[in-house]
Amino acid sequence: MIDMEVERLRRLRRSALELRAVARALVNNQATRDEALITRGGCAAWRVARAVTGRLRAHPYASYQRDAGFATWLKNRIVAAAVSLGIRNRTRGMNEFGRRLTLLLRELDDVRALTWAAELSDTFGRSLQEIRALIAAVHCETPDGAARTPERMRLPLPRGGHPVSDDWPFMTI
Repeated sequence: MIDMEVERLRRLRRSALELRAVARALVNNQATRDEALITRGGCAAWRVARAVTGRLRAHPYASYQRDAGFATWLKNRIVAAAVSLGIRNRTRGMNEFGRRLTLLLRELDDVRALTWAAELSDTFGRSLQEIRALIAAVHCETPDGAARTPERMRLPLPRGGHPVSDDWPFMTI
């Protein structure tokens, strides 16, 4: 790993840990108490942070093996408390959580595209699929959410507009 990749991984871990802290604060908020989608999103962010931490700890240089410190933990708690205080209804809470999931998705996509490790890219690919599904579910939970779902996250239909088409080409080997 080179310095640029380590920096990207650390930035991704910071974003994932911040999303997890926000998810924990929103689950404890009165307006979004015990929302299953928020809990699933927090778990997905935790898996991303664990994968990144494992990759950084495997680095041969001791300075690259550094974990997130107390200052990061404190900053995440303050951000999560500020977000939670601003949430007064379920719709606003789900919209804010969906926005933060989208930010993590973009960062995860960038890191996956630029990583050299095949196993890490595979892990990030599975996390990308999970987070995309969560974002789509969060958008469907909010009023007019299906209209706000990003175009690139909608699944395209094959030619003819039907889910299964009769004229699919077959490969012969």
